[in-house]
Formats: sequence, structure tokens, C-alpha cells
Amino acid sequence: VGVVGLGSAQSVAESLQVRTLMFVVLSSLGTISALCVDQRVKGTLGLLAFLIDCLLCPVAISIAFKNAQEDCEERAKRIEKSESELQAKSESTRMLICSQVPEVRAKQLLLSPPSTWHRAPHDTFTNVTIIQMDISGFT
Repeated sequence: VGVVGLGSAQSVAESLQVRTLMFVVLSSLGTISALCVDQRVKGTLGLLAFLIDCLLCPVAISIAFKNAQEDCEERAKRIEKSESELQAKSESTRMLICSQVPEVRAKQLLLSPPSTWHRAPHDTFTNVTIIQMDISGFT
């Protein structure tokens, strides 16, 4: 049973790199602005530091948080879709097994992993007749 991919490792790594870079840049800008304000730098540089510290950093952090939240919601939807597809495939497999073997044997097979099916005890019958037929035109 195949499971839908939840995103390649490369795309996850690239997303993480972008977020890390954004955090480093924002931290650096915040540090620079804090230094400028602490040293009482006047004029344009002080105003720029104030704008970065009080306006741009919170906005950038809010945008990054919103993007991360959207990523999480998208991944949750993909996981939910994959789980429902897996459930449908499991039900299909269960129905196929139940239609091919007797009910008692189907229950045994469904309770054990397929890798152990060959180790299941064989059925023994004392009075059995086996008929093999080839019906012309049937297949």
C-alpha cells in the first residue's frame, strides 16, 4: 500500500534554511538597532534603528509565523488525506482477503502481518475431494 509523500526532504531543508536565514537577519537588525538606540545615536540612523526595532522586526516575525502556520495546516491536510487513502486501501485489502479464503482463515490472516502468513498452520481435512476443471471459453 503506497502512502502519498508529505514533501521532499530537499523542500523541507530549503524551507528551514530560508527561515533560519530570516531569523539571523532579523536578529542582526534587532541587535544593530538596539546598539544604535543604546548609544543615543541621533538623526536618520536613530530613526532607522527605531523603525527596524519597533515596526519591521515584529511585522517580519508575524509574516514568518503566519507562513509557518500555513505550512503546518497544509501538511496536516496532506497527512489527513494520506490517512484516509490508507484506510480505503486497507479496507479494499480486507475485502479482497475475505472474498478469497474461508472466513476463519481470513480472520487469522487479517490479525497477522503478511510476512508471517507462510508460517500459519495448514488446514487438515480427513474427507476431501478435489476437482480441477477447465471450462471451454470461460477464460
